[in-house]
Amino acid sequence: MLAASRSGRIVMRDWREMPSRFDRLVVRVVGFAQQVLVWPVLYAIAWAAALWPLTHRDKLPVWSKNGLTHAERLEQLYYLLGTAGALAVLLLGFLVVGRVRHGQWRIESRARSFNRLFAFSLAAPFLAALTQPGVESKRPIHTLFFIAVATLCLVPTVAFLWEVSPYRRAGSAPTWLTRVRAVAPWVIVGGIFGAYALWVSHLAINNHHALQTRLLDLAIYDNIFYHSSHGNFLGSNFIPTGNHANAHFDAILVLLSPLYYLYPRAELILVLQAVWCGAGAIPAYLLGRDHLGSVWAGLTLAVAWALYPALHGANLYEFHSLTLLAMPMMWLLYLLTTHRLRAYFILLPFVLLIREDASLLICCVAFAAVLTRDPRLVRTGWITIGVAALYFILVKIFIMGGADPLGGEYGFGWYYKDMAGGNSLRGILLSLLTNPTFAIDFALREAKVIYLIQLLLPLAFLPLFGKPWRFAIAFGLFYILLASRGPVFSIHFQYSVVLFPVLFALTPIAVRRLRDSDLAERIGLAPPQLVTVLLACVLASSVLMSWKFGGAVPNTSFRAGWAKIPHTLTEAQHKRYQEFREFIERIPGDASVTATSRIAPHVSNRAEIWSYKDKKPTEYLMLDTRDMKGWPRKHHADRLAAGKLELIAKEGKTLQLYRIVE
Repeated sequence: MLAASRSGRIVMRDWREMPSRFDRLVVRVVGFAQQVLVWPVLYAIAWAAALWPLTHRDKLPVWSKNGLTHAERLEQLYYLLGTAGALAVLLLGFLVVGRVRHGQWRIESRARSFNRLFAFSLAAPFLAALTQPGVESKRPIHTLFFIAVATLCLVPTVAFLWEVSPYRRAGSAPTWLTRVRAVAPWVIVGGIFGAYALWVSHLAINNHHALQTRLLDLAIYDNIFYHSSHGNFLGSNFIPTGNHANAHFDAILVLLSPLYYLYPRAELILVLQAVWCGAGAIPAYLLGRDHLGSVWAGLTLAVAWALYPALHGANLYEFHSLTLLAMPMMWLLYLLTTHRLRAYFILLPFVLLIREDASLLICCVAFAAVLTRDPRLVRTGWITIGVAALYFILVKIFIMGGADPLGGEYGFGWYYKDMAGGNSLRGILLSLLTNPTFAIDFALREAKVIYLIQLLLPLAFLPLFGKPWRFAIAFGLFYILLASRGPVFSIHFQYSVVLFPVLFALTPIAVRRLRDSDLAERIGLAPPQLVTVLLACVLASSVLMSWKFGGAVPNTSFRAGWAKIPHTLTEAQHKRYQEFREFIERIPGDASVTATSRIAPHVSNRAEIWSYKDKKPTEYLMLDTRDMKGWPRKHHADRLAAGKLELIAKEGKTLQLYRIVE
């Protein structure tokens, strides 16, 4: 009986264990099938879905609408069979190599490594979709989604390559690399800086010579440089008061104005702006290197800076003092976050001189430093807030003539008309306090959400994890998201400068924070491996975003302000500009000139230059008939009929030069 009882218990135990054994078998079979069949098949589908449209470019419009014929769909299946066969051969070869190297097949383990190596294949159809002509302008949300997914598909591959790399450990680099390690990064950063400055200068000058720059704002700033270099600091004929300090107090232009003697034309300040912005690659490199202890991190951020679409938009939209804030702000953030406080306080006054509202951004950055609770940074933060706030108040009241930041003739309160209920900061604050629902809805409208994604996606959304420094973006968010005027929340204008330097500074801080957290352990990565993956995401998304939304290469999305940038000028455009310059040479350097908007930036390097709408008595009139609409057209016709204008030269249907005889 006892034996029978024991036998019965054993049988019952075996029956109880059978389901678990069966489950383990099922899991094992499913896991094996997943690694050997499922993932390779998905890769084959992805490659086929990419190769067919890329080899049938003429079918892309039909392909994107799923309107292919039965024969074309069969052809796609043939592509699928071909890619499946190729992946099968690659997988078999991978297994054979593993068998030769290790003496064992270890099929499932080797297949898992194969799948991680080829995980990037899943990005192929999304990259193919990005090649559709004009997709970035017709479907911006889809484009941003494709870029995000394509970037994420790289993660397993990058993680695997890091694991197998022989150079991931300290001291494992080749001897020759060790010898040049101290110099090579700076050579590369210098190359990034130089390439950016040369290429963007070329594009900016092309845009200027194609007559796509305007009185607002290139002519204004060119005239400021002329007057400042001749002792009339911040003077400009295009400002009703005669001085730009009534619109913006950008005293940095006075310090830069001696450069105007080198080449007193608008081309100089366009090149100056390109060089100035390109130099931001240096603090970007230092931020990545010093926060993460990695040269490669620094180089990744430097490349991301040069490829950044919002930087291209600000840089190529003529010239603006606000754009000059980008590079010094990067330096200021680098010095502050790395505790180089003496250099920080030396640089601070120069950053304040760039524009009066830069002080408000600096106050937010300084308060973020206070939130770190680091005693030295807390003290530095409070001092900075006091200095910046006092500077802003004094400038607004005693130089610019108004206490309200948005008030007065040049307060730009109309930028915020929907939120302000009037052109005042008080109106905005009242709206935020009394109607927060409207404020949130207004700040999260589709165009603004797309804009934020365009700013954050090149940095893989990492700045959002940069606690406690995240408060530094507060000013930029309020400045942009509460605005009613479309250009303020567009990457094609200069306004993004109040936000993206902070985003760049937050990126390495966020990566370091994630590295030091338990995130790596939770997702099965080593901390250095996690850093590599995150930086790879930044690099990949930066390249893709620059391709579809940046100004470095032609696409249908990018604009410099309102204009499409010509990457090359046609022979006709070159000839037209040469003839245009001959017109200008006929005007004496000390003569007074009236000019229309397209003409003004080319003749603004003189003491007496006026807009046509100013109705000032001058000696010469130079105009582009495309600018003559409404009353200017009628007024011009009346002056011609009265014999008050003598035609000197004419080119094509639009460019005309007159001597005024009235």
